[in-house]
Formats: sequence, structure tokens, C-alpha cells
Amino acid sequence: MTNYFTEMNHPGIVLENKETSKVLFAAINQLPDAQRIVFTLHKIDGKSYNEISEIVDKSLSSVESLMFRSKKNLQKVLENFYENNR
Repeated sequence: MTNYFTEMNHPGIVLENKETSKVLFAAINQLPDAQRIVFTLHKIDGKSYNEISEIVDKSLSSVESLMFRSKKNLQKVLENFYENNR
């Protein structure tokens, strides 16, 4: 039986994860400020939409809209990246 933890710490897997993170954070940094802030607060800091609404002083519907647009924009950026780097 193979140890799953050992496999995840394989140098090749660790390097691949670092490269994936680098690409993802580069894509996040390309988002417009408001989208980047909302996305980061939710996905990285684990804040709820209500908490984000208070932090950025925007309505809940504005936060939801910003989050939706950030996901769509990230999808486009990442698709372009991976198409150009095959």
C-alpha cells in the first residue's frame, strides 16, 4: 500500500504545485482591484460574502457580482495562459 502523504511530497509534485500557485497568483494579480480584493478575501482568507461586504463597504449584491466577474476573468486569463503554454 502506497502512502498518499509521501506521494504528495514527491519533489516533482511539490515543484508542480509551486508552479501552479505561481500561475494562479499571477492571474489573480491581473484582476481589477475590486475583483482581486473580493476574490482574495473570499478564496484565500476564507471570509464570507457578508464579512467582505462590511470590509469593502459594498452591498452584498455588489460583492456577489464582483466575485462572479472575478471568476469569469480568472477563467479567461488561465485558459489563455494554458493555451499559449502547451
